[in-house]
Amino acid sequence: MVILSSSGFQNKEKMCELKKTVKNKKVYVCTNAIEKQKDKDKVFDLIKENIQDTTAKVDQGELTTENINRYIEYYDCIYLAEGDLHRLNEMLSHKQIKEGLLKFIDNGRLFITEGLSGHIASDNLDYLNFILQSLDEEDKIYKFIDYSNLNTLDLSKEKYLFHANKLVRKFQGACKLAEKNYRTSIIRIDDGDFVVL
Repeated sequence: MVILSSSGFQNKEKMCELKKTVKNKKVYVCTNAIEKQKDKDKVFDLIKENIQDTTAKVDQGELTTENINRYIEYYDCIYLAEGDLHRLNEMLSHKQIKEGLLKFIDNGRLFITEGLSGHIASDNLDYLNFILQSLDEEDKIYKFIDYSNLNTLDLSKEKYLFHANKLVRKFQGACKLAEKNYRTSIIRIDDGDFVVL
């Protein structure tokens, strides 16, 4: 099962339903997307505090070509913490890691993304480029990068926007233009909400 969440386990008040999915599971919090170790530790500590009473085990670290095969066998859930999509792109550029995650998902294990990390579930992210190029710098809550070149897991043809409740009016207008331009609907996910693929 794949779950794309906006705020994941970082929002204690809004994670009640999501928390049920990790009951009695061994959870691996993947922090590849976070650059600094102190930030990795801070995010992990908050997540662990919020779910440790439900799970069987909670660990943290980065997925690497050396550990991916062991971890996809051992853990019941991989939780992909939010962070820099460039760093996730680098992680998925390793064929062994990408194939390992897809195998993990195909074997029916639980894969949860948090916030912008959820974009790696899409087949492509051209619509994000379109939206961000339509905005002035001060209206962007997503950092502009070339999303069209990012590696993804290609799990869904749907288009997503995370932290949708924080989008300014101009951003919402750019989303509507993107929907018209790409002849698609963009699923907006507010903090506290999630979708199951």
